[in-house]
Amino acid sequence: MGTTAIRAAVPADGAAVARAWTDGGRYYVQLSAELFQAPTGELLVEYFTAKLGDLDSDSVVFVAEIEDTAVGWISALLLAADATH
Repeated sequence: MGTTAIRAAVPADGAAVARAWTDGGRYYVQLSAELFQAPTGELLVEYFTAKLGDLDSDSVVFVAEIEDTAVGWISALLLAADATH
């Protein structure tokens, strides 16, 4: 296996993120087809490409690469503490 790197995602990673999302969806469909679905297609790629180009300052997305190919991703969103609790 090649070298693994973690880096900030960019809009050009939209197709790879969509592919990983679909792979995860397929796994859950195998567990319960009644509860889960695995969306696919160009609209999913377009969604992730646009989303990666328009992250707000409280969001971050990283991709994992093996030999310059994005193979996975993770995202995080920082939420403000609820002042009422």
